Amino acid sequence: MFSSSLKFGSSRKAVQKKMPRPTHRAIGCTFSNYGQLNYDTLYYKIMLGKHKVKLEMHFFNDQLFFFCYNFSVTLERERMDIINVLHEKYLAAPRRTLDPHTIEDTYGHCISVDSEKNLSVSYLYKESDFFEHISQVKQEEETKILTKEDVTYKQLYARL
Repeated sequence: MFSSSLKFGSSRKAVQKKMPRPTHRAIGCTFSNYGQLNYDTLYYKIMLGKHKVKLEMHFFNDQLFFFCYNFSVTLERERMDIINVLHEKYLAAPRRTLDPHTIEDTYGHCISVDSEKNLSVSYLYKESDFFEHISQVKQEEETKILTKEDVTYKQLYARL
């Protein structure tokens, strides 16, 4: 869960009631071939402890399914302190490690840490409808490509 009062699946309005005013909002990202996607993103600048953090909260069909903390820490010691807090909180509980930087907790949420350039901690709700929708769009696109290749082949065959 994001917090004790905000959980995955929360609506955008519920999140906005509990959070300060977002610094930016991206509404309904459009994909050229697929029309309007019911997708919103809220961006915040907040303080977590002594750290300035950029927070992204992503919604699909008005349900929170992904959020990411981007820390503006520059010192290696500060990064390690944050990573140690994450280890204490999430690695003590039953979990499954998917790769060295991703943990799946008992609720099916994935927590991913990227410390290559800046420190970012991402939380993902795998049970969201977003992934089913994207899989369906991918399958439709692959079918279109195969159909187009088949038509091109038949046209070439007919000409020869």
